[in-house]
Amino acid sequence: LSFTRNMMTLDIKVNQLLVFQMSKTKSIMSSVLNPFTFKPHRSIHNMLLLDSFVFTEQTFAITNGPSITLGHITIEAHLNIDQQLRNYFQRILKTLPSTVQIQLLFVPTKILLNQQQFQSLITSNNLDAQILKSILPLTFLDNEIIPSGLIFIGLGTHQSIGIGMHVCSHFIPTVERDTLDLQDAYAAKWNEELIACVGQIARCIY
Repeated sequence: LSFTRNMMTLDIKVNQLLVFQMSKTKSIMSSVLNPFTFKPHRSIHNMLLLDSFVFTEQTFAITNGPSITLGHITIEAHLNIDQQLRNYFQRILKTLPSTVQIQLLFVPTKILLNQQQFQSLITSNNLDAQILKSILPLTFLDNEIIPSGLIFIGLGTHQSIGIGMHVCSHFIPTVERDTLDLQDAYAAKWNEELIACVGQIARCIY
């Protein structure tokens, strides 16, 4: 459910019996409550124009169980690429989108500061709490919080983005789809630009 647009509920049934249910609810933050400052700007190598910023809070709740609220940011960016890269995209993607979305999922500061709620989640051995904890872009080791956000290309990959945010965008993966393609010159150029954009967006948040 992390980066689904229309899918808001996950049901697991065994022999028609519902054994697990998780739901996601979204609320768009108003400009008054939105703590982030964003102005349209270009990416590092001018391949993208980042021109739309939407901040929502998403609550993941297990039926009859715990819940947690995460921050979610969606950036809409318009393409500004040269003809060689455009031809490459059309060859591998068949259709070339006019805009690209970059989505970030992170733990808001107010949740981290709510020690009682957060600690009860990360220290619980309850299965429901463990499931929610697996959604977080953080790893907990010996009372230390380690940023461990993953890159998503539709589904999650095994590749970390290196910060405490999950990231989903139009990355180009390897054939196995478990890591980014950084070997092909055009794919590497595109993937590196998207990663740089994540850094630019993160600066608006922090």
